[in-house]
Amino acid sequence: MKDVAERLLHSQFRGIIYEDFAEGLYAVGKNDLPELISNATVRLLAVKEIWSDENIPEEVYVLEVQSTKWEPQRKTIEIPAEKYKNAYAILRKRFPDVFYSNSDSTVVEAYLTDVFTRSQATMEHIIETEFSGWFDLHTDISYRIGRNSYYKDMRLPQIPNGTETEIFQAGQHFLSIGSAQPPITLLWMYAHLGFLLHWLKQGGQVSMFALYLRGKDRLSKNRCRKRNL
Repeated sequence: MKDVAERLLHSQFRGIIYEDFAEGLYAVGKNDLPELISNATVRLLAVKEIWSDENIPEEVYVLEVQSTKWEPQRKTIEIPAEKYKNAYAILRKRFPDVFYSNSDSTVVEAYLTDVFTRSQATMEHIIETEFSGWFDLHTDISYRIGRNSYYKDMRLPQIPNGTETEIFQAGQHFLSIGSAQPPITLLWMYAHLGFLLHWLKQGGQVSMFALYLRGKDRLSKNRCRKRNL
């Protein structure tokens, strides 16, 4: 018990009914004797807002997990905000090395509440979108790349100040290929759907598109095949 008492003196922080230090989370029981609750401790690194549209985002907490099983390595995990109180049950399921005794849920709840409170000043606030496109979030209108794996290689080009007009005119020049007639206009619109949909929505327009090919016989084609052009 002497060794335990000495380690408690070097704890990272202490609540009324728990101890957080290098070897894990301890409940402080009768006569101030510690009981191991888990061999892992957590810190709240960030809060993420994940938007699928412009209504209500999903809120996710990014936790850093430290355990004697991994020292000095630390791992991170994302947990939905509404499941934060069950963080240790989720950790045990995700990381088999994590020991967790749910003998006293009051201790864990008090600990997680204090972790959240202490992290307010340092945690990062991150905004992500599920899909790529224009979003109006917190009065900031911008084009965002989605977090979906489909967009993993997508990058936004860096546009030097003062070249916006030149770039716009170059894009419009594409329409001159078909003298701005419907066939080329539709193709231009399809190529820019990611940019246009937001503004169509803002204008109250219902956006429904179907892309198909029509051959010389005027019949719609529902199959495509690769050709070397």
